[in-house]
Amino acid sequence: MSTNIFRNILSVAALVFLGVACATDAKKSPDDPVATQLKEIQDEAASQPGDARAQYALGNAYFDRRRYADARTAYLRATEIDPLYADAHSNLGLVYRIEGDLDSSIAQYEKALAIDPSDTVTRTNLIVALESAKRLPAAADQLAELSRRAPDDTAVLRQLGALLQQLDRPDEAETAYARLVATVATDKAAWFALGRCQHAQGKRDAAIASWKTTVALDPDHSEAHAALAGAYTEIGDYDRAWQSVRETQRIGGFIDPELVTRLQDLSGRTGPE
Repeated sequence: MSTNIFRNILSVAALVFLGVACATDAKKSPDDPVATQLKEIQDEAASQPGDARAQYALGNAYFDRRRYADARTAYLRATEIDPLYADAHSNLGLVYRIEGDLDSSIAQYEKALAIDPSDTVTRTNLIVALESAKRLPAAADQLAELSRRAPDDTAVLRQLGALLQQLDRPDEAETAYARLVATVATDKAAWFALGRCQHAQGKRDAAIASWKTTVALDPDHSEAHAALAGAYTEIGDYDRAWQSVRETQRIGGFIDPELVTRLQDLSGRTGPE
């Protein structure tokens, strides 16, 4: 995951992201509606210093204008007034993330989730922060929890499978990819990855079945043909191994020369018949 999600409750957001808020206050005309609304929000927060929602709204206004230090101060004040204000903790976490303070960002997201575990926005942003901090096992745990809470979200399953593969946890990655292909049966990339996870666990027959599905969906999937060549060689099915070598070569894919040499030695043949 590579994006952050911000909880914006203000109507000025559309103007801000069109670039209106990039200018300084000094350059604003007196009748600028964005500057006027910001002033109203500032006045409201100043008149209610003990109101967490007023401070939160002020933080959002500053965030929209990319005044992150001011937004951080307002969000912090909101969380001090109401420690159970999950949205304030969440947006504070995003400010810290933008400022490069990943530890503080993660801590705030965790506080928000402790208050509201069902908040998928915050959990998504926590995963981004954990990945940025190279805390990949923790990111995988959060992705797994997100997939439990959003079982039909194929993007989450794909991300989870890939991260678990990266962490060399093929059994868990297999489960993620199996769920993915059960949801999207035509996802050739997921079928190929599923086969890799199965092969890593010594499940050759299952891996072959997954890779055969991959090439059924995409006859020119060179990596799947090459993987089949290796798997067929391992189980002694040399005819099919040579067929897969030939298909890989037809497509222009890469075949490991050591595999070809091994197949030649085992089959007593120099190439496909």
